[in-house]
Amino acid sequence: MELRPIPAVYCCYLLRSTKTLNRQDGGWQLATRSAYYIGSTPHPRRRLAQHNAGREAGGAVRTSRNQWEMACIVSGFPSNIAALQFEWAWQNTHITLRIAPEDRITRLPEPRKRKKTAKGSSPKGGRRKRERPPMTLQDKLANLHLLLRVPSFARWPLHVRFFSDVVFQAWQNWLPTFEGQMRPDVKVWFDPKRETKDEDGEEPSEKAQTRRVREREAYGNGGVDGVDPTYDALTALCLKRSDLLARDQSHTCSVCTEEIEKPALALICPSQACYMISHMQCLSRHFLANEGNELAILPLAGQCPSCKSELQWVDLVREMSLNLRGQKEVDTLIKRFRKAEAAASKSRSKPKTTGSTRGTNVEEEVPETEVDDSDSDPDVRDSEMDERWLELSGDDSDGLSVSSMTSSISRAIPDLERPAVKAFRMPPVIEDSDWDDAEVTE
Repeated sequence: MELRPIPAVYCCYLLRSTKTLNRQDGGWQLATRSAYYIGSTPHPRRRLAQHNAGREAGGAVRTSRNQWEMACIVSGFPSNIAALQFEWAWQNTHITLRIAPEDRITRLPEPRKRKKTAKGSSPKGGRRKRERPPMTLQDKLANLHLLLRVPSFARWPLHVRFFSDVVFQAWQNWLPTFEGQMRPDVKVWFDPKRETKDEDGEEPSEKAQTRRVREREAYGNGGVDGVDPTYDALTALCLKRSDLLARDQSHTCSVCTEEIEKPALALICPSQACYMISHMQCLSRHFLANEGNELAILPLAGQCPSCKSELQWVDLVREMSLNLRGQKEVDTLIKRFRKAEAAASKSRSKPKTTGSTRGTNVEEEVPETEVDDSDSDPDVRDSEMDERWLELSGDDSDGLSVSSMTSSISRAIPDLERPAVKAFRMPPVIEDSDWDDAEVTE
């Protein structure tokens, strides 16, 4: 079994139906009563599109007769297994062992009288379906609040982000009625989609940009499209670790002052001006000692021993696991950064060429070379490939010589035309782990 790094994003989500399928004419109509669905995914935007596109595109069986909006997500899980555990507990709050029986909010209704049948079968034959109590939106939000404070999940660095104003308003209205208090550092906020505009105050044209560029520009701008499912935020930290460990010298732990024998398992401070490097166990004990919690096994956050900046434990471990188990992803991040840096440096140092036309000097600016960052993305494995994947790219001397040779031949033989190459499109890759037997409640 291949060990994978801690995912950049793996979240549980709550869907809310906006339209339902009209069985008479097969069209969509506004939903009179909202249905809800709970799932998990490493890519919220792609998963929502799959649910709305139907089973053929990878959507769940239970969501094929509705159109959905993503009401909220719960993120910050240390692994995909942890997210699946939370998902199952949220779907089955009446039987999960994560909640004590006396603390349950939803319970099974009184059992109905059934006809005598064979054990484990229904009267009509087949396997007996597991019963679930009906749950309203208030029940789902109340159970979410309960799960965030039970001992099994109370120490996880989880956060809740709402995208639907209706569901967020319901959360705000019902929050005073929920019993108990969540951990103070559990962040809950409303993150609506914000319109992006260029320097002239106009919305960017979709035709002028590739699909991948539009997706990356939407990251951080709110809404489901603003959730960044990549490791791009760790690029600077990966570069810092690469430069720090590339030096031919021994490293000393900033906590215990002993030599670090395995630098790949060490944790480093993300601040660029700080050179703190420490054993994982030493930094964990340092954070827990400052927190004053002797019963905890893993810390949540703490101050850097050197620069005193606030550090999140999950961010430090995620970067360490990425460099330890995801070398391909790290190489892709560094390569993309080097390309962008070289292109920016080249554009700044590129001189303007002057030419004379009918005795008038005309300045012509050499066009910039577009940087192709459509390399393999570790977390965004979309079904379509970029149309330009066949073009030559790279900063090596062979690639430059080939492009210059092609341009010189084109100038010498203007009627020379290249044969058209049809771009190959990969079939959709569906890797989201979503439980299709989840119940859609109304």
